Amino acid sequence: MAVNGVLIVALQIPVTRLIEHRDPAAAADPSRPCSPGRGIGLTGLAGSMPAYMLTIAVWTLAEIINSPTQMGLVTRLSPLHTRAAATRACSPCPGPSAT
Repeated sequence: MAVNGVLIVALQIPVTRLIEHRDPAAAADPSRPCSPGRGIGLTGLAGSMPAYMLTIAVWTLAEIINSPTQMGLVTRLSPLHTRAAATRACSPCPGPSAT
């Protein structure tokens, strides 16, 4: 089942619009119920296909929330003269095809 892909296509834009004006520090809080670690940790407890699908939904939603907020948090916390370097250091590596 392509739960991850379907959720990303269906929820990426609406969730990003929903959280765009919120504090990045609050969205990046690891103690919130929908965090990537919780979703991945729940995988160890899953014993059926619906349970695995639920764990995938939890960490996919957490990824959708974390991706834009982490960059906003890095930008806000880094000093002005190192902002570009800090943002680049925290962004996903593009791989050899981008060089």
